[in-house]
Amino acid sequence: ADGTALKQIATSFESDGSSAGAMFDVKAKRSIVVRGVDINTVKTRNETVRVEIWIKNGSFLGYEESWEAWTLWMNKTIVGEGLDAPTQIPPGAFAPMTVPAEDRRAFYIAFPDGPFLRYSVSGDGQLNVVNKDLILYRYGAAKGVGF
Repeated sequence: ADGTALKQIATSFESDGSSAGAMFDVKAKRSIVVRGVDINTVKTRNETVRVEIWIKNGSFLGYEESWEAWTLWMNKTIVGEGLDAPTQIPPGAFAPMTVPAEDRRAFYIAFPDGPFLRYSVSGDGQLNVVNKDLILYRYGAAKGVGF
C-alpha cells in the first residue's frame, strides 16, 4: 500500500463488432500507474482464452503492422466473463506500468487464437473518454490475428 488511490476509466462494454485484437492510445494528463485492464470477450466462465497485451511509447498510428516497434507486456490464458461483461486480467498478470505526465502510450490487446475480442463500432459519438488523470482516445484499429 503506497497510499495511492486506485481509480479507473472505462468505456462501454456494449459491443457490435469483433476481432482478434485492437490498438488504441492513452495519454496521461499527470503521472499514472496502470495496474489493471478489463476486456470484453465472447469467452464465458467455462472457457479460457489466451490474451496478449503489447505496448509502445507514442501512438499506434503508423505501427499497426510493425511488431518490432512493440513490447510484449503480458501473455496469459484467462477465463472470460462472456459477451459485453468486463473480463478482468487477473491481478499480478503483468507488472504495473508508469505513464509519465503528458506521455502517450499505445496498447494492443491481442487474441492470438481468434476473433474473441468484442468492441463498439458505432460508439456513442464521444471522441475520447477523459478524466483528470487520463485521456483514452476512442479511435483505434481492429486487427486480425497478429501484426
